Amino acid sequence: MNIGQEFQDYYVNAKCLSCDSDKAVDQLRSIEIRSYRLTKKGELAAIKGFVTTSKDIDETVGTIKLDTFKTMLKYEIERLKQTEGDSNLCAINISNSSQVYSKLGSELQKSLLKDLVGVIRSNIRSSDVIAFESSSTILVSMNDLPQRIAKKITIEMVHILKDLIKAGFEDLDVVFETKIIQLDHSKTHDAHLKELLADLS
Repeated sequence: MNIGQEFQDYYVNAKCLSCDSDKAVDQLRSIEIRSYRLTKKGELAAIKGFVTTSKDIDETVGTIKLDTFKTMLKYEIERLKQTEGDSNLCAINISNSSQVYSKLGSELQKSLLKDLVGVIRSNIRSSDVIAFESSSTILVSMNDLPQRIAKKITIEMVHILKDLIKAGFEDLDVVFETKIIQLDHSKTHDAHLKELLADLS
């Protein structure tokens, strides 16, 4: 391929509105559907749109890409094998995200996510990192902190987030779930993430 060449074909991804994952079209499994109906969620997504593509959330200022977050988590686990310190992994989940996003257009969704990240960033240390697992779940590293302190910080952040939403988005009821796990150097980074996200809706 030469620089400056133009092509009519372009890369297409498929977005699952149930699990928020992106898949290349050639990775999709073909099944025959004899009848179907549009759900309320699908109707609202078609009309108002959802900020659920990885491009939308990867561009949120103050966050890193999920793959980078996983790599940093892997290195932190390796570091703990040498230092035996206390580090934590936190998830802040919008459990009613489909209802929340259905009330907002895509620009307001982006604004909401940007505001949420801004609040989180201002309440953690510069060495801690934030990534989106999906458009409804934000991951935060809290390294070199006792778990009780990480829990206290997370609770305070959720209170601030609720106040922010109440002030900026009238009649928007956002339900947050949080979960924090302490890193265990005997487990892989994937095992930690699986444990962290297991009970979140």
